[in-house]
Amino acid sequence: MNKTKLLASLIVLFVVAGTANAFNAPVNIASPVNGSTVTNYFYSSFTTTCPGGQHSVKWMLDGVSTGSASFYNTAGVHFAHKLPTGWHTLFVSSTCGQDQVRFYVQ
Repeated sequence: MNKTKLLASLIVLFVVAGTANAFNAPVNIASPVNGSTVTNYFYSSFTTTCPGGQHSVKWMLDGVSTGSASFYNTAGVHFAHKLPTGWHTLFVSSTCGQDQVRFYVQ
């Protein structure tokens, strides 16, 4: 392989690897999974990561505020809740992004 091809291959490798490592969703709901079915006592888990400084996060179930917190850089939240049978929505919003999932309680 000549030097030009080697250099081009290395540049492509670093660009692709740099892009993959740079992506970090500001809010990531790990559970419940979107579209999943859970029991009425369900567990939720999510993280939020924002660049340095003081930040805040709030979460809502079916449009009703369920909790909030202040954090620096990263927050991980785990909670249990009881809901009636039917479809529900968990919405999480932090100062740098948001995410939501819809799930069914059996």
